[in-house]
Amino acid sequence: MVHANKMYEPNSKRDRLLEIMRVAAPVAVGLREATAKNGIHQASDFVNGIIFSGILLGKNLGKDRYSFDEIFNGVADDAIALLAEGAHKDEVRKLQVHAMGVVDQTPSEMLIHVGLSSEGVISEVGEEQGLSPRQIMEMTACIVVLMIAANTNVEDYPSAVEMVRLSIEEKVEVWAELVPSDDEMFGDYLEED
Repeated sequence: MVHANKMYEPNSKRDRLLEIMRVAAPVAVGLREATAKNGIHQASDFVNGIIFSGILLGKNLGKDRYSFDEIFNGVADDAIALLAEGAHKDEVRKLQVHAMGVVDQTPSEMLIHVGLSSEGVISEVGEEQGLSPRQIMEMTACIVVLMIAANTNVEDYPSAVEMVRLSIEEKVEVWAELVPSDDEMFGDYLEED
């Protein structure tokens, strides 16, 4: 429940996560559909792009720096538990759509395409919904969790989350060093605006 473009103050950690998931679920579906239309059909390519956008957002949201692996670790188990209980069934079902198609991009091109485009969309939607920078990061982590749910049997959710958790930790370690923040890339140019 969002009032006057501000997120309501939830009473519990569960309420807060449900509110973030309420925003994340349609964003996940929209991004997944858009990337499929742009030749990115594999769920793993989409998830890697979202992880990449999480790293970018962590470097570019506000003055605080967030580590996507820490954010993911903070919400993944509770978010997957909500999905196991049946939350967002319709969105999870929509994310299960597997499209066949010819891949005309390299893995690096797909990563950059999904990462950069989803960074902007996630940030913009989060700001429109009155989410804090940390909540926007949590929304990004929830998009990854939604994709886990869409591509895994319920009984395998815990092991799938753990596998993705390890993958994210490895990616953050490598990619974070390669990805400059907007300040590092544009420096004085951004300050002039």
